[in-house]
Amino acid sequence: MTTEIQEEAIHRIPATLCENCLMAERTGVYDVAPGRGQSAPQVVFISEYPTENEVETGSPFSGEAGFLFHSILSKLDETVPGAEAIRAYEDNALICSPERNEEGQLDQELVARSIIHCRPRLIALLEELKPEIIVLMGGIAVRSLLPDKVKTKPGAMKETTGVVKNLWKIHRSPFLNFPHRMLVTYNPSSILRFPEQFRTYAETLELAARLLTEQTGPLSPPETFIAQSLEDVAYVLDTLKDEKWIATDLETSDLSPYTGKVLSIGFSQDVYHTYLVPWRLITECEAVTDEAFIQTPNEEQKPYFEAMKDFIEDQTRQHVLHNASFDESYLKAQGIGIEPGKAMRVGSDPMLFHYALDERTGPGTGHGLKPLATQYYGAEDWEGI
Repeated sequence: MTTEIQEEAIHRIPATLCENCLMAERTGVYDVAPGRGQSAPQVVFISEYPTENEVETGSPFSGEAGFLFHSILSKLDETVPGAEAIRAYEDNALICSPERNEEGQLDQELVARSIIHCRPRLIALLEELKPEIIVLMGGIAVRSLLPDKVKTKPGAMKETTGVVKNLWKIHRSPFLNFPHRMLVTYNPSSILRFPEQFRTYAETLELAARLLTEQTGPLSPPETFIAQSLEDVAYVLDTLKDEKWIATDLETSDLSPYTGKVLSIGFSQDVYHTYLVPWRLITECEAVTDEAFIQTPNEEQKPYFEAMKDFIEDQTRQHVLHNASFDESYLKAQGIGIEPGKAMRVGSDPMLFHYALDERTGPGTGHGLKPLATQYYGAEDWEGI
């Protein structure tokens, strides 16, 4: 993946775009670290602002953090087939380096105003380059192009960076009018201070490379059958009766089976077919308290509920569930899998497998279904579609 300079691809920003910008007025310097890279790039990396070294050299990504960034790109050329041919471009969200106070902290008011003044320049650049992938590295980059993804907590003095909660998601900027996919990760300079962020950072750059080289990407949507009647429920169970391995997933209304209810259950025996059964078809929901529900079948529903129960409890069948213990807790609340020898057989739990591969916990360590679907398959947030 190369960002080797091509002179015609260097975008120097006219000083007129810096008029009325407090940062430019204070520094008296314009265009201190313009972007650089390949013409017609497939991916654009957007960091936050020029470091001291970048200001001295007039080139972005030229300090220690830049060396780390380019080292990872070079390694990806060796590990991701086709990555060496990817055309890349690099730039900062802000073209000037913000001032810091005596404690070494950024002037947040100055940064917020500078984002507004630099945003048109950044948008114009991206509209010209039209990359397939844009990687935002750091909070200022996120605030520049995904401001709706950054929320200010009530009473907070400043905005949160917006990085952690937007990791392992595919975004689209409301400011850009061309097809693109946007990833969020840490600023490379942050890795130098917090090395525990390195793996997430490197894997995000790897995901960008794999998306561009088609090493991963959204699978074709499966053919989905949604049960509309009790007869449809019988059809689903009959269709899958001979399957010995099946992916199973519950959708619920709450994190606790004591206050939530089952909304639906889904099955898939391969990547081409999915079957969805709304739980209301086989149970009636009754409120026990303002916060608790009970779901039981009526006389008409009971044979179909029992058939579903037998299907799930069948000891010749193994289920693949992500975070299986959660789904099992809801099923047990429904009276499924509680009898001796009738527990649902969990043949595989991808979440546990991923913990075996990555033992980290905490911010930025996505073991959930959504982040893993994005990291390994380039899947989009299905709830946002």
